[in-house]
Amino acid sequence: MPGLLITASPLLDPVGPVLYLLLAVTGDLTSRLRAKRTSSPTDLPRTSASHIFELLIFLREVRIRNRVSFDPASAAFQSQYRNVFNPFMDNFVGSQFEKQDAQSELKMVSNGFSGATSTATDDWTIDPELFAFTPRRLRVVCIGAGFAGLTLAYKLKHERPLDFVDFTIYERNSEVGGTWLKNVYPGVGCLKTLMTPRESIWDEEQGKWELRLESKEGVIQDKADILINAGGILHQWKWPELEGLESFKGKLIHSARWDSAYDWTGKKVAVIGNGSSGIQIVPAVQPKAAKLVNYIRHATWIAANICGHLTKDGSNFEFTEEEKQRFLENPEEFSQYRKRIESEVNSVFRMMISGSKENKFMFDLCDKLMRDRLAKNPELIEKLIPNYEIGCRRISPGDGYLEALQAENAKCCFSDIKRITEKGIETDEGEEEFDLIVCATGFNTRFIPSWKLVGRDGRRLDIAWKDKPEAYLSVCAPGIPNYFMFAGPNFPVGHGSIPPAFGWSADYMLDWTTKIATEDIKYVLYEISSSIPFYLEDVRTNLRPP
Repeated sequence: MPGLLITASPLLDPVGPVLYLLLAVTGDLTSRLRAKRTSSPTDLPRTSASHIFELLIFLREVRIRNRVSFDPASAAFQSQYRNVFNPFMDNFVGSQFEKQDAQSELKMVSNGFSGATSTATDDWTIDPELFAFTPRRLRVVCIGAGFAGLTLAYKLKHERPLDFVDFTIYERNSEVGGTWLKNVYPGVGCLKTLMTPRESIWDEEQGKWELRLESKEGVIQDKADILINAGGILHQWKWPELEGLESFKGKLIHSARWDSAYDWTGKKVAVIGNGSSGIQIVPAVQPKAAKLVNYIRHATWIAANICGHLTKDGSNFEFTEEEKQRFLENPEEFSQYRKRIESEVNSVFRMMISGSKENKFMFDLCDKLMRDRLAKNPELIEKLIPNYEIGCRRISPGDGYLEALQAENAKCCFSDIKRITEKGIETDEGEEEFDLIVCATGFNTRFIPSWKLVGRDGRRLDIAWKDKPEAYLSVCAPGIPNYFMFAGPNFPVGHGSIPPAFGWSADYMLDWTTKIATEDIKYVLYEISSSIPFYLEDVRTNLRPP
C-alpha cells in the first residue's frame, strides 16, 4: 500500500521474522547460513533473507487462509511439506531436515525476540505453544464511549474477540455502556467513566503511548500500544462569541447540554441559531413559551423528510415497544428495513455534487416546499429561503420549524446581536428581555482531539491540522503511529446512516491490531509524502462537478 510504513520491533529489524520462520520450520539455525558471531539478526545475508521470506508467505497462507493449526517443528509437518521447503533448504541449510552442529551467538525465541542479551548457544529449541504468528499481548485504549467507542467494544466482545488484547475505554461523562460497567474481572474490556484525557505522548523507544487523564481522584497515568480516538466531532460544543454572555441573569443553556429539569412553560425564550439543533428546538419549545424569538444570521435549506415514505406519517417518530419487540424477534425483517433506508439515502449522494442534475432537482424541490409552507407570510420567503446550492450547508427536514416561526407567539430576528445584557439580547432594533436563552450554536468540528496529542518527532495535530486536516481513509493521521480515529476527515457522513460506517472503521482498526500483534510490528503510520496527497487528490477529483 503506497505510503505505508511498518516498523518491526528493534530486535527484529530487518530480517528477524525470517530467521524465526526458518527456526520454526527446521528447529535449527546452522552454520550454512554463515551468520557472523554477533547477536544481531541483521547479519543474515540479504540473499538468504529474500529467499527465506518466500517461506514466510507460504507459512502465512497455510496457517491463516486455510485456517489450520500445526507445529511447524514437528516431523509430520516437515515430512508433509518437504517438497515445498527442500528447494529453499538446499540453498541454505542442506538437503535434509536434520539438526546440524553449529556455533552462533544469535538466539531466537517466540515472536522473534533475539538473544542480544543472551549468551551464545548451539541448542536451538521450539516452544510448541509459541510458533510463528503467535500474537503478543497488546494494550488498546479507546477515548470515548459514544456510538463509535461502543461499536468497537461490541465487536471486541462479541463479533471479533481477541484474547491477546487488553482493552479500556475512557469516557469523560458519568456513565454509559450497561454490561461494560458491571463486568470488570481480569481480561474483560473495561469502561472507566469520569475520565478526561489531557495528554497522549508517543514514546518512540518503547513504541507506546504515554497517557495522562484526570478524574475525581486526581491525575492518572496509563500506557497503550494502540490509541483510538472515538471522541467524535460533536463533543466540543461551541458557545457564541458574544459580549456579555456570562452576564445574563436568566437561564442560559447550550443545545448540547440541555437541562431537562428546566420548565420553559410561560417563559420568554430566545433561540440563537438555525442549524440542525435550532430548527428542532424551535417547534418543540414554541407551543409552551409565552414568546419565542429565533435569531438567524443566514438562511438555511429546509428539506422534505428523508425516507419519509418509510415512516408512519412522513415525519420522524418514535418506535413503540411492540415494534421494537417485533424487530427483536424478527432480525431479518429489521435488517431489510434498515437496508431500505440505507439504499434510499445512498441513492441521493450525487445531490451533494455541485452542478449535478440531482443537485438541481433537490434545489427546485426544497425551494418549492419552503415557498408553499411560507405562503401565508410572503415577507419571510426572501429572508428564509437561501439562494446558494444544496449541500453548502447541512440540510435538515425541520418538521414544524417553518410553521412554528409563523405562530402568533414567535418571530425571527435577522439583525446582528450586539451584546447579551443582564436581562436579554440587544440588537440594532433594541433590547428584548428573556427568561431563557438557548444557544444552538453547534460544535467545534476541526477534527483535532480535545487533548494534547504528540506523535512521532513531536508532530502535533492541533498544529498540523489547524488550517487543513488531511487523513487516510478518515481513520489514520499522517505521522501519528498506532493511532486510529473514528469520523476523521473525509468520513462518509453523506452516505446513509453513520453507525454502519463506524462498524467498517472498527473492523479496519481491529485488522491492524491483529496484524501488529501477530507479526510483532512495533508501529504503523502513514507517511505524509506519498499516499496522502494521492488519496486526497483522488477524493477531490471524484467530487468535482461533472
